[in-house]
Amino acid sequence: MRKATLLALKANPDVEILKTDDAKGEVTYRVKKSGEQVTMSFNDLAQGKFNMKVKNAKGEETTVDAGSMGAGGVTIKGPEGKVTFNADTAGSAPPAWVTPYPGATPAPGSVRLEKNDTLSGSFVSETKDSVVKVKEFFDAKLKEQGYKTEAFVLNADGKDSATVSGTKDDGKWKITVAATTGDGKTTVMLVYEGPKN
Repeated sequence: MRKATLLALKANPDVEILKTDDAKGEVTYRVKKSGEQVTMSFNDLAQGKFNMKVKNAKGEETTVDAGSMGAGGVTIKGPEGKVTFNADTAGSAPPAWVTPYPGATPAPGSVRLEKNDTLSGSFVSETKDSVVKVKEFFDAKLKEQGYKTEAFVLNADGKDSATVSGTKDDGKWKITVAATTGDGKTTVMLVYEGPKN
């Protein structure tokens, strides 16, 4: 894979290889048009991991860390913050001020974004409880935590869905819960936004 990647980079007229480090198993190249520098690790690829560093023309660095490709988690860190994808990684779990549904199992599709002083994202889980029970739990829980809430339940084509939206401190804190039923389970998506600390 290392040789094939190096050949592809050398054949690309828009790319300039800056250095290769056999000891670290890395290649660093520059994208001519943008000036961005990218460092790729072949040792990580051989172990089923994908890690890459991109440095823009200002010298700001962004890293992509896919960890173990089989685990499905990806973290991207840049000058403006960090985003983590997939519920299978601890980094995409909701913050402490977001209460997940009790007993629910995390499901793929979660995202967590840390940008400047804001923390936002979504957390996906699944439960065998009904949509109505999920709605009632979150409506009561958010009110208990000081949120002003709006909640409703719909039934379309024989499938139930519910939404609970909560805000507090003039919109500084926001939580929306969407619950849908299908295949004998209820999928719960928590969407949140609030201060990082």
